Amino acid sequence: MAPFFSYHMPNYTFRGTPTSTSSTRRSHLAQAAEKSGFDMVTVMDHFYQIGVVGPEDEPMLEAYTTLGALAMKTNRVLLGTMVTGVTYRNPPCWPKS
Repeated sequence: MAPFFSYHMPNYTFRGTPTSTSSTRRSHLAQAAEKSGFDMVTVMDHFYQIGVVGPEDEPMLEAYTTLGALAMKTNRVLLGTMVTGVTYRNPPCWPKS
């Protein structure tokens, strides 16, 4: 079995990068992971930043919208969340198809 490598983006801001260009930076990181041979790129799914990564008032994006943006810029890597808070998206409350 071949090893499986995942690159995790634990935050959405970058020191010295203006907020207006941080989406470009996230895309470049995902593309670099893909080019380097990573199999998957994951993002955070939290309302607030967790203390061990950064301050709670650091901007936090909605995970699935962020993954959609990364999907537009990557070709091969799998995309996902490291975890997903089920209390944010309670399945019994989803619209019936």
